[in-house]
Amino acid sequence: ELISQMANGLIEDIRPTVMPLIVDVLEPDAQASELAEVFRSAEVILDMSASVTVARALAIDAEGSGRRVSLFLNPVGDDLIMLAEDRGRRSTLDSLEMQYYRALLRNADLEHHLRPPAERVRYGRSCRDVSSRVAQEMVALHAAIGAGALRNILDLGDAAIRVWHADVEDFSVTSISIKPAAGQELRLGCWTVCLDDWLLNELAELRRGKLPCETGGILIGAFDLERQRVYIVDTVPSPPDSKEWPFSYIRGCKDLGRKVEDIVDLTTDQLHYIGEWHSHPDGFGCEPSSADLQAFVWLADKMDADGLPALMLIIGTGGCVAPYLGQMIVGQEPLQCREITHPGTVRRD
Repeated sequence: ELISQMANGLIEDIRPTVMPLIVDVLEPDAQASELAEVFRSAEVILDMSASVTVARALAIDAEGSGRRVSLFLNPVGDDLIMLAEDRGRRSTLDSLEMQYYRALLRNADLEHHLRPPAERVRYGRSCRDVSSRVAQEMVALHAAIGAGALRNILDLGDAAIRVWHADVEDFSVTSISIKPAAGQELRLGCWTVCLDDWLLNELAELRRGKLPCETGGILIGAFDLERQRVYIVDTVPSPPDSKEWPFSYIRGCKDLGRKVEDIVDLTTDQLHYIGEWHSHPDGFGCEPSSADLQAFVWLADKMDADGLPALMLIIGTGGCVAPYLGQMIVGQEPLQCREITHPGTVRRD
């Protein structure tokens, strides 16, 4: 209510313009219909909860055509992050979240972006009920940047992933912009497979680089068990001890465990190993071979130990990509790789 009073005090209007609705977004209970109407009528939904759970609910569960925008700080408070959907919501907030995690793995400037603070403040009994102290001047600096960035992005129709890093000594600010890629979704049984054009192009490029032999690697991403969605975000390509032949592939494991552990650490447990992928040579599509079916049975047994479905991607001629989740269905319609030309990351001083 206090924020709405301050906002109304800034607007030259006799009648109150900003109306507060105090409600738990995740458990609105008796206010569910009122909250749903607010979402349906909103042109923009601004999330500043710093909560993955809330952002995911706004992106997927909240009905309405309004753009979703998230603004939050990293754990130590020296970085401001903005994830903004495009006006048509082709790149949704959950997809942008995953692409942001991928940037942490591929951009050296973001290597320590999610490092934990030296001192943590516990405000509850749960193991996640911890926070940290951030200097007021840093909060004020990021608030000014965020306010200006929000106005600018709402004037544009494109999606955006931006990180502003503030130097705690001289308060200089550098900006990193990650160009969002268009997302693709495929419904497989009761699950939805989510990935984007950048990843499809990356896998197609890895395949082309090893022709006429097959190649492969592991898939990095996340499972949303509540909504039965799996996000395929990145890959660790074929380890050096892999066996690559024109009509067969056996993935090796040299340094793979360490690389996966590094990914989990860099993303603070947001991304994990989720499955396997391999390519087929020219002239062959994405239909699984008998060897693929045997490998899938092995993978299903391993993933079932964690209560997760087996996931395998097969990449064939022309950049076609077929995800198999839970079971291998012959004749499944593949996704198509769409060429992209934009750079992955741009840094501005």
